[in-house]
Amino acid sequence: MAKGLPHITVSVGRQSDDAQTTSDINLLSVGLGLYQAWMYLSIFGSGVIFMATKSPSLGEAIYASSFATQVFDAYFITVSLCLLLIAFTNQLLLRFFTSKSALLCATMLAVAGSVLAFLPAGEESAWLMAVGAGICMGIGSSLMIVLWGTAFARYEFTTIILNTAIALAIGVIVYFTFIQWMRTEFSCAIAAVCLIISALLLWKLAPMRSSATDEIPVFRPLPVQRSRFTMRVGIPTLLFGVVLGMLLFICIERVLANTRLSEQVIVGAAAIVSMGLIFVVSALISHEEAHWDMIFRILVPIVGLSLVAVPYLSGSWSLMAEFLVICGYICMQTLMWIFFSNLAQEFRLSPIFVFGLGNCIVSVGTIAGAYFGRIILECLMTQSAASLDLGVPLNVGDLVLVLLLALLLGYALLPRRREIRAIIVQGHNVEGAGAAIAELDGESAPAIEEGAPARPTEQPLVAVPTPGIPNAAALAEQQAEAAPPDHSDQQVVKHRFRDACEEVADRYLLSRRESEVMFLLAKGHNASYIQDKLCISRSTAKTHINHIYKKLDIHTQQELLNMVDETMDEAQSDAPTSTEEPDPKSIFAD
Repeated sequence: MAKGLPHITVSVGRQSDDAQTTSDINLLSVGLGLYQAWMYLSIFGSGVIFMATKSPSLGEAIYASSFATQVFDAYFITVSLCLLLIAFTNQLLLRFFTSKSALLCATMLAVAGSVLAFLPAGEESAWLMAVGAGICMGIGSSLMIVLWGTAFARYEFTTIILNTAIALAIGVIVYFTFIQWMRTEFSCAIAAVCLIISALLLWKLAPMRSSATDEIPVFRPLPVQRSRFTMRVGIPTLLFGVVLGMLLFICIERVLANTRLSEQVIVGAAAIVSMGLIFVVSALISHEEAHWDMIFRILVPIVGLSLVAVPYLSGSWSLMAEFLVICGYICMQTLMWIFFSNLAQEFRLSPIFVFGLGNCIVSVGTIAGAYFGRIILECLMTQSAASLDLGVPLNVGDLVLVLLLALLLGYALLPRRREIRAIIVQGHNVEGAGAAIAELDGESAPAIEEGAPARPTEQPLVAVPTPGIPNAAALAEQQAEAAPPDHSDQQVVKHRFRDACEEVADRYLLSRRESEVMFLLAKGHNASYIQDKLCISRSTAKTHINHIYKKLDIHTQQELLNMVDETMDEAQSDAPTSTEEPDPKSIFAD
């Protein structure tokens, strides 16, 4: 995180083993929350706000509803196509995706789409303006999604959980405030201001390119087999997207559209309770259990309960049903963002690829889920069964059962960490990583690692190194100072040291944040320096250091320095003599 930005550190200690779970609440939550608020106001609120200053006739009300639906459809179709394109061109267009120009383009397109969505239009040009607004907002939103995903993927798991939960609660509350309590003709400007503030925060939070600084380089992402990854991650994501789309549509059309004070209170209470529940869950998860499977295990039953409550939206239990539906939507949306963030962070995958592909599939599922949501609302309003395109009559209970089965099937097909690791390991040098990583997973080591030396036990981990330890970085700097000044030679030395650190991080599958901490450790810095440099708490820095030592099967900082020294020596002895500069494209890794 950029220096000077405030953050709050939450630490939960355990007396049994003196372990701590730490997380930082920072401006990630505010920025993503304002982006969500812009999306809700512009995509779902355009038809409502268009009629804000009128007493609409029946024809005008139908026109407003149709306009909002056209914006919705054009937006999600555009987002799906753009995210798919971004995912599979993430390396080809990497310089653009990691530049400030991408953020500027995204902001301008999204603001232009918001203006189009709120401009008055005649019946002849309404559909053209609706489609144009949806396309502009879809292109801008797709870029914003991957940029926010890149910012989130730099943080540890519990930090991702807390900031995501707060962000979604902020988005729902801001939308509800400006749709129900402060609905004015200036809502277009309010939506644009939310997006601009979000973009400014993202400008500060986005990681710097390694061309700007070599103090904390952005390492190359680990490679994956795209076809296997797409199938393994895409199928459960699509099923979750259908559930999410249905909950989203019902929340917007049925729950948030109500004007009664009791239902307004229910919305605020649901947002706060959902956020508090996710806070408690993140506090109960230990560092060793911090991965997506644990959070899905806890929150999926809540989403299932919200689906069961849908048929009661029109009965005497409507307030309780609305409360559960809002909670279910926030939990489902939180789960998807956490899933993608954790995949990119823990395995150091390309966040542009993960968030692009993942959200593309979610968008496709959302379109299908919205179709189910429309049918369910029609059934609730008419108190009769609906007939799908196949001519099969279904009531609300049948549709909810289908969605509940999709949720359970999606959870059953959710990939495990070892399956993602197998997709990454194929064709990549991770020799020596099996025993330490399997120990953290609670699994047995792979067969190829049976001959690896056993990890010594009953030895304390040293979190804060001793000052003055010789290391590869210091020796390289001394040699560079003793030699005649040559800027190109110094750059080569820096790249060799960075490449050695990256080789160690790749070999042992360090996460994105762990790779940054390991790099600073290898330069001889202690936990206090790392805390200040990365803008994290001291306990968080120590936790990362201990986890790095476990994965690398070492116990002191000196052992890490020796490992980096040996890696540099091996690389130098194997590499042919060349004065060529490294490929700049490999430096600007996402």
